[in-house]
Amino acid sequence: MALIDEPAHTNVPGSHNPKRRQDVDEILDAGIDVISTANIQHLESLNDVIEQITGVPQRETVPDEVVRRADQIELVDMAAEAPAPPHGPRQRLSGRTGSPTTSASAT
Repeated sequence: MALIDEPAHTNVPGSHNPKRRQDVDEILDAGIDVISTANIQHLESLNDVIEQITGVPQRETVPDEVVRRADQIELVDMAAEAPAPPHGPRQRLSGRTGSPTTSASAT
């Protein structure tokens, strides 16, 4: 089993694949199970809707086929009015959270 966080994101320069979702495909094709996390704003088919809600287009998305390939999906939801430190869900969806250090290291 392999754990791969955020398959929509770009791998660091020099990696075997440009995108983590390509890593997921290769690992699955090798017969290894993958557990992953994904934010709904990174689903390719929802990019326009997310931009309408937040005003910010997502630069990195994952094709819906990647999600459709999953054997199991757990959806974790939260109310829009439920703030969580340091910001509420709308700010997190728009990418306006995290310190410059954590944001830079996550990309």
